[in-house]
Amino acid sequence: MFERNVLVQPGPLTVPPANRSPDEPSYRIIDFGRGLSLCVNKSSLRALIREAESEQRDARCEQLIPY
Repeated sequence: MFERNVLVQPGPLTVPPANRSPDEPSYRIIDFGRGLSLCVNKSSLRALIREAESEQRDARCEQLIPY
């Protein structure tokens, strides 16, 4: 799994898109082209989320976040 496979978008996803906010980001795992089944513990998942948040701050990723 790579950082580029974690999509960060405004959330929460349970509310209409117009009411979503980047203050409560939601995360989606994308691109399962070469995916394998694996178990991820909570600390690993938190690390992936932190990496995705850091990647979101990168100007190159802003265009990937749908609003």
